[in-house]
Amino acid sequence: MYNSNRVFLRATVSRFPWVDLTDLGIVPDDAAIIRTVIRHAAQSHDVVISLGGVSAGEEDHILDALRLEAAELDVLKVAIRPG
Repeated sequence: MYNSNRVFLRATVSRFPWVDLTDLGIVPDDAAIIRTVIRHAAQSHDVVISLGGVSAGEEDHILDALRLEAAELDVLKVAIRPG
């Protein structure tokens, strides 16, 4: 699935001069890789935003990875559709 929200989020966040944005790209649907990326991102950033991967499918590992890393979830899902 194409990540159509990525461009919008980058453009919106980039408007704030005090935000140092790091785009980590598209992470493979692999639980260990996702957890590692989240852990490293959290160590060097104040906020980590993930787009996608929070459905109920077998390859949606974001929620498990966040819970294993004891993340604070302020917003879990937003009612938007891709495209």
